Amino acid sequence: MDRTDWESAGAYDHLRALDAPGFAWEFLTRNQKFQRDYNGLQRAAEHGKRDRGAEDCFALRWGVRFRRRCPETRAGRCALDTAGAAELATLMSLPPGLADPKLAVPPPRPEDKTDRDHIIKTAGAVLRVHTLDELAGDEAGVLLPLDRLFEFRVTAAVRLWRGLSGRKPGPNPAALPTTRRDRFVLVLRALDARMTGVTYRDVAAGLFGPQAVPDRAWKTHDLRDRVIRLVRFGVSMREGGYRQLLLYPIRRKP
Repeated sequence: MDRTDWESAGAYDHLRALDAPGFAWEFLTRNQKFQRDYNGLQRAAEHGKRDRGAEDCFALRWGVRFRRRCPETRAGRCALDTAGAAELATLMSLPPGLADPKLAVPPPRPEDKTDRDHIIKTAGAVLRVHTLDELAGDEAGVLLPLDRLFEFRVTAAVRLWRGLSGRKPGPNPAALPTTRRDRFVLVLRALDARMTGVTYRDVAAGLFGPQAVPDRAWKTHDLRDRVIRLVRFGVSMREGGYRQLLLYPIRRKP
């Protein structure tokens, strides 16, 4: 998506289907420092100089794992470190014969075989899983730590079990209400506009129409304050607030 198209609401329509981790990724990719660090790792990898230590520091700083490709977004070569996300099922190995072979976890695609995060598409749903170790598809169990995300992890595990059983997994716990998605889209448009040097007044006209912008008293108008709040919220999400979306629907800080 060309972010200079921020005036076009239609250019952002595809974002309205994102869940909380999806919006987290959108905010993070607008962070120029993140892009700089990522591009440095990518250039090193392309020249056969992959530095595991630098990648670990990158993951710690941004909450992102460097990898070959990112099937969630089809753009870039890294993925959000969602191992602690509320909508993620964490898989572990089981002793042979304990698991039901009829509910085998599909193997990762060859290009994703070295990654711990995988996407499983089943019964019309997209499920995220994180593996703790290499496991055979028919020997997988779900890890359920007794932490404050326990009930959400149980929901993620049940959704995975239903999907592997050929049933509809049910609602995604990381799905956002329509009003929240609409607000995030508006925030992203305002943020993109400001990142290209657009004035607050022009941002207001692009988002809400020229007729909404007063000819006079702009500096004291409520619309100006609203646009500034949208941009400031976008900046806060870009600079680290995106991590909170990985814990959605829990609102407390980690």
